Amino acid sequence: MKSNFSAHFLLQELENLASQLGIEVRYENLRDEELSFHSGACKLFSRSLIIIDARCLASARSRLLARELSKYDLENFYIVPRVREYIALHSSGLEKNLPQI
Repeated sequence: MKSNFSAHFLLQELENLASQLGIEVRYENLRDEELSFHSGACKLFSRSLIIIDARCLASARSRLLARELSKYDLENFYIVPRVREYIALHSSGLEKNLPQI
């Protein structure tokens, strides 16, 4: 990404896309002495969530969001070309799901 393409702008665009897909993005402290938690996507009572460790930097948050969003069919959504490229770059390579709208 070019330096004029700010980390804040990228993260905001990815969060907006998640919202359009009906996915709630939450930033939580995942530190626990007894259990091991990792950032990622999950379903909770039929709600789609992406939970990200609040201690992550914006660049790590963007990478994780891009990886999780790449699993969805994004064809019918307008996405700024640089953001679409970023998502493709961080694609997990898994089969895409249909949006849960």
